[in-house]
Amino acid sequence: MKGKTNLACDKLYIKSLRRNLGKMTDIKKAFIADIKEDIHRYMNEQPDADMDSLCEFFGDPEALSMEFLSRDDFSNLKKKARKYTIWRVVAISLVFLMIISAIAVYPHIKSSDDTITVTNSFSNTEQK
Repeated sequence: MKGKTNLACDKLYIKSLRRNLGKMTDIKKAFIADIKEDIHRYMNEQPDADMDSLCEFFGDPEALSMEFLSRDDFSNLKKKARKYTIWRVVAISLVFLMIISAIAVYPHIKSSDDTITVTNSFSNTEQK
């Protein structure tokens, strides 16, 4: 990890953290979202930061993942994870509703026999 430039060190740090956390759950995703926000804030304050300075400030990704896994209190992350789950259910429900609506409306649109005929006849049909 040493010697990486700041171009992608935040992404490398988060990738390493994800790899060390193991299987992604909603709580782990919420934790990574919090860390990602903190890292981006740090990178904005320290534009010349590299991977070494990230490890110095936040700790080694392996150590941070072990600290997370040994944590006892997940109440704050559970609330955030629940919010992600709710948004996911709402998004899936809306997509499902749109698909069902499209399937229900399509036969009516296809069988519609309403047509408009346009002619170039501009003659006056009224006779005086």
